[in-house]
Amino acid sequence: MRTALIKTGQGQPRHTSRASKEQQLIPDQEANLLALVEHIDGLVWSVDRNMQYIILNSALRKKIKDLIGVDASPGDKMLDLLALLDPTKKGEWEKIYEHALKGKSQRLLQKFILKDKPAFFDISINPIRNGNEITGLSCFALDVTEKITYDARLKASEAHFRTLIENSTDIIAVLNKEGEVIYGSPSIENQFGVSPQQYLNANVFHFIAEEDRAHAMEKFQEALKRPGKPLPVQTRTLRPDGSIGYVEGLVTNLLAKPEIQGIVCNFRDVTERVMAEEAQKQVDLKFRALIENSADLIMMANAMGQFTYGSPSVKKLLGWSGKDYLNKNVFCFIHPDSIPDATQLLGGLMQQPGKSFTIYLTLLHRNGKSVQVEGIATNFLHVPGINALVANFRDITERKKAQKRIHESENLYRDLFNKSPLPICVCDAISLKFLEANDAAVKHYGYSRKEFMNLSAPDLCMTDGLEELRALLHSGRKSTNQRLLRKQARKNGEIVYAEVISHMIIYKGRESFMILANDITEKVKLRHELMEEKIYRQKEIMKASIDAQEKEREEIGREMHDNVTQILTTARLCLSLAADDKEPKILINRSSDIIAAAIEEIRKLSKDLTQSYHRDVGLQLSLEDLTDSIRIASQLQVDFQFAIDDEYQLDDKLKMTIFRIAQEQLNNVLKHAKASSVSVSVVQEGDTITLTVEDDGKGFSMQEKRNGIGLLNIINRADLFNGRVKIDSAPGTGCRMTITFKPMSQLRPDFSGLSHVQ
Repeated sequence: MRTALIKTGQGQPRHTSRASKEQQLIPDQEANLLALVEHIDGLVWSVDRNMQYIILNSALRKKIKDLIGVDASPGDKMLDLLALLDPTKKGEWEKIYEHALKGKSQRLLQKFILKDKPAFFDISINPIRNGNEITGLSCFALDVTEKITYDARLKASEAHFRTLIENSTDIIAVLNKEGEVIYGSPSIENQFGVSPQQYLNANVFHFIAEEDRAHAMEKFQEALKRPGKPLPVQTRTLRPDGSIGYVEGLVTNLLAKPEIQGIVCNFRDVTERVMAEEAQKQVDLKFRALIENSADLIMMANAMGQFTYGSPSVKKLLGWSGKDYLNKNVFCFIHPDSIPDATQLLGGLMQQPGKSFTIYLTLLHRNGKSVQVEGIATNFLHVPGINALVANFRDITERKKAQKRIHESENLYRDLFNKSPLPICVCDAISLKFLEANDAAVKHYGYSRKEFMNLSAPDLCMTDGLEELRALLHSGRKSTNQRLLRKQARKNGEIVYAEVISHMIIYKGRESFMILANDITEKVKLRHELMEEKIYRQKEIMKASIDAQEKEREEIGREMHDNVTQILTTARLCLSLAADDKEPKILINRSSDIIAAAIEEIRKLSKDLTQSYHRDVGLQLSLEDLTDSIRIASQLQVDFQFAIDDEYQLDDKLKMTIFRIAQEQLNNVLKHAKASSVSVSVVQEGDTITLTVEDDGKGFSMQEKRNGIGLLNIINRADLFNGRVKIDSAPGTGCRMTITFKPMSQLRPDFSGLSHVQ
């Protein structure tokens, strides 16, 4: 624990204003512990290795203030204050603390002289450890002065009573120093049935029960050593019939007196008294244990309304000791709010002796807190041995707090139910008739509350078949949190879709279903719209694909007709002329060269048509091959950047799409841009992949309508993988195309389960 130590210029601790100010400096996490220490029934303190107080509870501070007028506080030297309390104890306690700081806990009963009066304390001292280091001592003391004083008075009273009895003996015997009977009164024969002939000159220990014989001999030896000193003796005797009796008396060594010359024993038979005392002791112990260990308050007051008794639980429950309330008016610790009830109760008790009254009161704890109690009060003023008003209370503070919390909880959940924006209703588990509904449910379905409460769950559903609906609701018995998607009807006939969850609850003592309905009508409509848009997209993609194929066929046909066919026609003409030529070899060689040129044109055309992404090669190498081919075949300067850490983690179809888009846009640049340079980059940042193709060509106006299908192909391909295409261009500024591919989960809404809507 931490404490605030305020020191003077000499380095000595000085007192703060009050303990409450010190405690305000303690961190919040220690507040509960300090509160517990403050209210412990006893004196609590802890010291560091310098014997300076770390903490003192309010009871100890008050004790020190009352005795020596000092406001003790953390940082004060404990031994200095002890010297002021009892100067004789300082040296002894230095040794006690030194011993405890070596790691040994101690429990001791200490006597102090406080204001010239003895005081007794039951003290416990325990080391405070931080790991293997002892940093201080934790101490607890309980004032047991009243108990010890009471025990002393009780012993004195018992000794006085025993003396009266022992000097009114019925049996007198005189023994010699060997313990032989040299005289016995006639009562010996009356009490034990032993004649003088039998006990005279007989050893007295033969008449003592074997279990007490050793103790009796010790007493006898003690009497021999202490002449003239009467020694009380109580022992069990052995009678001739074998029964055991109890005797008590005085043994006095008068051997030195010439007129006696013996040890005088004065006894009386106390068998009945001992047996009765033992029985009464057991009864007293039982009832004392019941009262002292009871959590209930037991209090007694006289006819003047003054307390005459309070059980120990008064101290435990209310913090008041007997001196605080005994002989004081019963209203001294009744809360002002309960005084009218207490006054009425007291009047009723006085008017109706013997009648018990049930009472509910609020009492005041010593620390000012309220304690709520209930109990029974009865007027026993007329009963001898009691002569008091008796009240038995029990603390119901926690019960009241629990009832308040339950009430607040009920209000909270009632508000959550009634004010929830989701429709919530409760229906009977058997009939499915609505038992309760919140305002959102009534409003959602378009009924008045009275109309709604006359409906049952099937009245809201489009599904035919009561058993099917009941089976769906009964899934709530299993606590699976299964979401049921249902088609429902409002009062005006409008169809709505709802996501329904049912739970089995006990409502007003009967099994019921609590049904939560989340309106997903807009969600379902959106799904349908998205599906229609998807179908439209698919049609557009198919149309674009067909257009691309037709365009590609047209280009192949044109290339074959305008180039390859003309070359082959020339070769055929040369071969036909060679048949009539005198030197056909020249024409044949010419035809061979022309055919070779045609083959090269076909090879080039084939390469342009088949150049694509290769899975085994990978995206990066495929794009490098594409850009190298463009760089070699044209005067265009091509820059290529690729920044993907591990392209093999990407889907092959996505890589194919990226390649085709790059290929399409580069073809557009070659055909239309009239650019001198173009840059291609593929960069990955987190889960996002960005493809950028930028040229320095002539550009175009974004507002002009374009009839080509190349851009549409790019957009459709990107859309397949949630790609978003952005084009920035203007006449004379070139063109920059950016395609961003994001993870599918970021863009696609989840409509799982909507296909099950009924």
